Amino acid sequence: MGEIYTASDITLEVAQDLLARYGTSIAAARAIHDKCRTREGGRPTVNAVEIWIRRGARGERTKTQPQQLFEPAEADKLNQIKNALDEANIPIDAIGSISHVRVRSGYHEGLTKNPDGEPVVTHLRSKHVSIMLSPKWAEGPAWPLVQPAKPVTIRNPAKARQKARNGLKTVVVLSDFQVGFLRSIEDPAAMVPMHDPRAIAVALQIVEDLGPDQLVYVGDFLDLPEMSRWLQHEEFWRTTQPAIDEGYKILAQFEAAAGPDRAPTKFLSGNHELRLREFILKNARAAFNLRPAQETPESWPDLTVPRLLRFDELGIEYVGEYPGGEFWINPRLVVRHNPEHKAAYDASVIAGHTHHIRRETFTRRTPEGPKAHTLYEIGCLCSLENYSDKRSLLATTVPSNRSFVRDWAQGFAVVYVDSDQRFSVDQVDIYNGVAFYRGKRYSA
Repeated sequence: MGEIYTASDITLEVAQDLLARYGTSIAAARAIHDKCRTREGGRPTVNAVEIWIRRGARGERTKTQPQQLFEPAEADKLNQIKNALDEANIPIDAIGSISHVRVRSGYHEGLTKNPDGEPVVTHLRSKHVSIMLSPKWAEGPAWPLVQPAKPVTIRNPAKARQKARNGLKTVVVLSDFQVGFLRSIEDPAAMVPMHDPRAIAVALQIVEDLGPDQLVYVGDFLDLPEMSRWLQHEEFWRTTQPAIDEGYKILAQFEAAAGPDRAPTKFLSGNHELRLREFILKNARAAFNLRPAQETPESWPDLTVPRLLRFDELGIEYVGEYPGGEFWINPRLVVRHNPEHKAAYDASVIAGHTHHIRRETFTRRTPEGPKAHTLYEIGCLCSLENYSDKRSLLATTVPSNRSFVRDWAQGFAVVYVDSDQRFSVDQVDIYNGVAFYRGKRYSA
């Protein structure tokens, strides 16, 4: 592509490339506006450039100059067009494109009578405005709607796995991916991940080696900053759909890495997934529990995490919503999103939420003797990096902790359970994309 764009330069290939880079026709028009010129060498409006891009995306070569409506047209004609639209109750924002305008005006004579009954000839001005337009909805939505993730196929080559020995059941527990993106202020087409691809890659390698009997997610898998109650930053704009697509891809990768012939994966939601439900109930209650036509009531509603991330297709079971969701690995070990008070469970607890890696054991005296329980906080797989854009108000790539990342650590847990329901929990630390486990070094 050249440095200067004219209407005829926006071919199908160019339009498709611009839409792929910038997401929408209006974003692409704003991005290339300063490089666009009319046939006469002037600069068109952003609206005109958007029309070029939309027509190019439809495979239509622009032969006329639609921007003439916006620049060379006389003010009187523009006012007449605006008046005609107002009389028809058509808002300008609803117009997708205008392909033809005809304004005819002239004078004719009218005959009336004065109070004395004498004829009076009056010169009257007549106007006729004809406009051919297409509405915006004919071009599709102005921005991408949130929808289920695009299906992906993950193929992992068969490899030898370190299956647990002596009949031990192996469960891998993962927490706080906070999958999401920040849209760069410097380059809106570029997005910075809030999850950490390196830490996730390391966890994937270990899961693939272990071939566990079960995977468990303990919440905050998605971040969903656009639906947060916190201050909305420009970087959050239109990042929900990319996060859903990326989240589904990550889930599919872990399902493939864990291998076949195992217990179904369990998924607990966290306070970040709760943002989706709260956002809908507060702002679009009528959309809550909507499903496609003829689907059974047992199917997941469209705007729910299991539907958007295609749990049914992946074979993932949704355990429950925050704050009440919990999954018992065995009668002595429960998994939940946030760590409760020590007295909440007569059992050991594995939790996420804090992004800390901690292990605290406490003992209670009972008539049967002392009972020891342990709280395991297993860290996170979200980014711990600073945000480099100097114009941004965000200090870190994880907006839920804007000022600094305090005591956060990356990691996950591997649980071994024997036939007597005794268990052992390994807390796997990941540091700068590197982990050591079972005498092996893993790196992204």
